[in-house]
Amino acid sequence: MHVTDAERIELATYQLKSVAMIWFDQLKKGRVEGAPIFSFVVFESAFMGRFFPRELRKAKGTRIPHP
Repeated sequence: MHVTDAERIELATYQLKSVAMIWFDQLKKGRVEGAPIFSFVVFESAFMGRFFPRELRKAKGTRIPHP
């Protein structure tokens, strides 16, 4: 089953709450109007960089599962 980056991001952000949802709303507003949706790789990198420090990710081997 093929899932587009836009669908992946929509599914991932459906689970966001509180500060994470505010962060994502600001991330979307920061894009140039009419610009294409960023890739899931860009979203994942930004999300992990903001909410999970590199040292923690490295220690736990944490990644967002890809559908």
